[in-house]
Amino acid sequence: MLVEWEKLGIGEQEMLSGLYDEAEVYGVFRPVLSSANLTLKVAYKEVALLYMHLQHSDTLPRYILTFSDGKSCETIAQLVLDGILEIEYEGKFVSGAAALKALYGEMLSDGPATSGRLAVLSMEGIRYALHLRDLDMRSLSNRLYTFNTIPWDVQARSKFLSHHSVKVFLFPAAQSETNMLLNKHWQPNDSSEEKYWFSWWKRGESQGQVTANDLPTYKLYISPVISDLPRLLNPVIKVLSSSKAFSFKIGATPQGLLRPDKMVAYFNNWQEMSEAAAAMSAELNGFTPHGVPFTAQIDETGILSWGVDPAETDVLSAIEAGSWRMRVTDHLALAIISAQTDQLDTKQALQFIRAKLYAAGINTEAWAAVNVNEKISS
Repeated sequence: MLVEWEKLGIGEQEMLSGLYDEAEVYGVFRPVLSSANLTLKVAYKEVALLYMHLQHSDTLPRYILTFSDGKSCETIAQLVLDGILEIEYEGKFVSGAAALKALYGEMLSDGPATSGRLAVLSMEGIRYALHLRDLDMRSLSNRLYTFNTIPWDVQARSKFLSHHSVKVFLFPAAQSETNMLLNKHWQPNDSSEEKYWFSWWKRGESQGQVTANDLPTYKLYISPVISDLPRLLNPVIKVLSSSKAFSFKIGATPQGLLRPDKMVAYFNNWQEMSEAAAAMSAELNGFTPHGVPFTAQIDETGILSWGVDPAETDVLSAIEAGSWRMRVTDHLALAIISAQTDQLDTKQALQFIRAKLYAAGINTEAWAAVNVNEKISS
């Protein structure tokens, strides 16, 4: 049963309000039989519209058939994987995990290529999350989002803060060149009341002009271990200062520096980001990678990776959040809960999760958007 947002209970609304792409949500699909082994399914607007059409017609609407970017296939696949629709395959109707072969053939029969360090790390995060039970979607997504964060006990934190503040640790007075580069090329962003991040805008950039951009925003993640940060910042900021990056941020608390996505630079297009990454990679030999799961690896070590926020994302908000990874972990959490509910074994669960993310436009081999090469070239 399809239920619109305003008809939901408070708990259901709270679950949906935490989604990265909340504006795209119509409501939920709710099981008709409370005794059935089914869970709530998020109903995105496109999926909800198609479902309502099919209540009164046995043919697909014309607008679906005219999609040229594969969107129609993604929408139908989501309905089938969520058990809302069934499709006929080999003489019977199937949905959910039973429909994987009907939808994707042998594409998901083998595990994803995990030769890169970050791909392996991401699969470890999914396997870890599959063992977590009785968590709601938001809690499970948060566990995935913070996966590979380095633990630090209270004693170690107190010792760190007793010796220096985070800002002094990152930018000691002795590193005059780094501070000179910041003062010359970057303007501190003081718009946020809660300083989880130190962030800067390139001098001469118009913040209003950037945030009104209707193009995707490309994010370059720089992820060394915390002990390497003070030495690494000089070559990184030197490259960013001469690049087309319009903003960058770095964690402003010990907890922020212990998370994998501790430093992020922002670019307006793929070409500008890849040029900066190539220049930076040559400067980072000898530094130890930490690694950001659910991002696309760039260099051999995994210290550099990237993601992309879709057009019309509020860049100012993204500087305080992590939109690409949040979108990925939200979809992962929903898929993992479905796999747990259906009591799939690990192999089946991983195939089902990959299919769910693929239908949502996320490639779990490269941890980038599906058909990203086509989108980059366009």
